[in-house]
Amino acid sequence: MVDVPETGKAVLPPCKYLRGTVPVAVQSDGTDAPGRIWAAIKGGSANLSHAHADQGSFVFEALGERWALDLGGFDYTAGEKKWGAAFWDNSSRTSPRWKYFKIGPQGHNIVTAGGDDPDVLGYAAMSSNPDASEVAVDLSAFHPVAASGASRTARMDASGGVWILEDSFNGVPEGT
Repeated sequence: MVDVPETGKAVLPPCKYLRGTVPVAVQSDGTDAPGRIWAAIKGGSANLSHAHADQGSFVFEALGERWALDLGGFDYTAGEKKWGAAFWDNSSRTSPRWKYFKIGPQGHNIVTAGGDDPDVLGYAAMSSNPDASEVAVDLSAFHPVAASGASRTARMDASGGVWILEDSFNGVPEGT
């Protein structure tokens, strides 16, 4: 629930976890100061309508600057008309759809291991502590190269002045 005080400004909780087919968490330092810190991170699957291969991707802003961003939408017909690519085919990891920079994993701020493309058909579940100040994205199905699991955790420090992003890959073959 958003509380709108007499000032007319919405008061948002510092951190919010939005459950759904494509789970998203938004974390902030809880201030409306110009130098505020906020971040958003997502889970889900690339194998959904209009989805990108960006599970675990995030947007981060601090000190009035956008430090990590999402490239946004794409003219869906451009690739099909110009290159004849099967843009709408998202049925496999090797589909031409995932070669488009803005849609495939290479156009997002995600980790890849050993140069292997993530499994775009995998689902990245999210979980959160009660106040959403810590959110974990389970990337195990998205990164099969990590035999014992992969995750990305985002934490907004209790003081509100630090946002921490931590990646964990377990069981990755030696030399990767």
